[in-house]
Amino acid sequence: MKKAVETKLIGYANVIKASLPYLNDKSSIINVASVHAHGTKEGYAMYAAANGGVISLTKALTVELRHHSRINTITPGGFITDIYKKVVPNWEEKLEKGQVLETKKVSDVVHFFLSEESSGINGAEILVEVGSSAMRAKSSDW
Repeated sequence: MKKAVETKLIGYANVIKASLPYLNDKSSIINVASVHAHGTKEGYAMYAAANGGVISLTKALTVELRHHSRINTITPGGFITDIYKKVVPNWEEKLEKGQVLETKKVSDVVHFFLSEESSGINGAEILVEVGSSAMRAKSSDW
């Protein structure tokens, strides 16, 4: 899972650093974390830590880039992709019950962060995950 840290955390930092000469004071940087940063499951420790690091990176860069660009994080979880459809046989039922989302819900937040409507938002994290991070694990999961 070292790859998760290299890709998510170090990769994001490198891309942002390389992009700085091309950005202006109206630029909006959007990092994408995962709901695993707020609650995860066995075997996902490094993935969860990498995503938590993305959120912290966003907060730290908010201070460093405050005169240059806005930077925010979108934290999705539980949304329908082709891979999700292959590994979750009852995905349609979960979608109908509101337990997962269409990917458009994430792109709606991206659009918002890129718009003038969000010009006063900097260093924020928006969770797009139907409240799953707020739910407690069942005692039988422990």
